[in-house]
Amino acid sequence: MRQKNERVSGTLPPKKALSVETNDIVLPGDTNKYNTLFGGRLMEMVDKAAAICSARYCHEEVVTASIEAVDFHIPIKEGYFVRITATLIFTGTSSMLVRVRVLGEEPVTGKSEHCCTAYVTMVAIDTGGKPKAVPPLLVETEEEKLDREEGYRIRESTQKRRKGMGETHSEKRFG
Repeated sequence: MRQKNERVSGTLPPKKALSVETNDIVLPGDTNKYNTLFGGRLMEMVDKAAAICSARYCHEEVVTASIEAVDFHIPIKEGYFVRITATLIFTGTSSMLVRVRVLGEEPVTGKSEHCCTAYVTMVAIDTGGKPKAVPPLLVETEEEKLDREEGYRIRESTQKRRKGMGETHSEKRFG
């Protein structure tokens, strides 16, 4: 029987990185008392974009294992468009690291500003909920190499953080 972290060599051909873009609008029910988008609502949008990106990459069911970092730069006002770009930048055995970049766009002028960046780790699972191998990432361009290196650094940092905290049940299951 295959171990959790053992890659099945040669069975999954490498695939090119994938990016997806989603769009939304900030409605009154999405806002806080400052008439800006709730951070939790934005996190939901980020998580969905990461799920779509990773599922399209591996063509498997996926779950969120962790959100490594979320940096809110500026608020997104009510009525603004939210443009989210999710890019797969790193793969492990069953995990995929997705960088999610969020822009807020003023609908009349079309001016957009970078509002948030997040890194989300998604894990492919089988029908029993167990981690399933994903294709290795095919890296060809200099930009893809830089993205992979960034993903590797984030993964290393995450593993150090987890070791310092002690492994939890979900980390044993999805690590």
